[in-house]
Amino acid sequence: MNPVPILLIALIAVIVIVALYFAGKQKDEAEGILEKFPVGTYLAGFAGAKDRENLVECSVIEASYVFVADHDKELGRIPRNGIIDVFYEEKAQTLSRLTATKDLTFTAFGLDKSANDLKKEYCLVIDWDDNFAVRHNTIFEFTGSAASTLAHKAVEALKRHQKPHVPRLRADEKRCPYCAEIIKREALVCRFCNQRI
Repeated sequence: MNPVPILLIALIAVIVIVALYFAGKQKDEAEGILEKFPVGTYLAGFAGAKDRENLVECSVIEASYVFVADHDKELGRIPRNGIIDVFYEEKAQTLSRLTATKDLTFTAFGLDKSANDLKKEYCLVIDWDDNFAVRHNTIFEFTGSAASTLAHKAVEALKRHQKPHVPRLRADEKRCPYCAEIIKREALVCRFCNQRI
């Protein structure tokens, strides 16, 4: 058997793989994507995404984190300056730390499993507020023998691109022009510095 055709096919395969890699990088740069990384299986936390989604990827752009499921289905966005906390831990312990659990049910969260099964599962939790000062918890799940390592890598990537948190103002609030404290929009005198507004 002649090795030349096999080497030629291998060389063509390498060239195609490299070309696809650089085409993907150029597409990401054109879309303003700074980095992409996997965040596991989506469980809850975005208003428009109710179903569990596997293989979710986070794309970091200038203003936000964009979470996309398989086949380019956008699940939601989180402002890069909106994150209050991001952490991961064993799934069984996660529910007690959440701050916005109103959208979660125990069975949807998977707490009907045995304790041994839950120890192999880790949750990545992003505690954030939106532009209307509404607080959310977005939750992703990692399972299997490398779950802890993968969750840790996702948390580190999120923290690497995180901007300092900027507290949002509700519709009925404003900042005092003298002391920068948050006060009611209708206030005529600041309750912190007593200046007339």
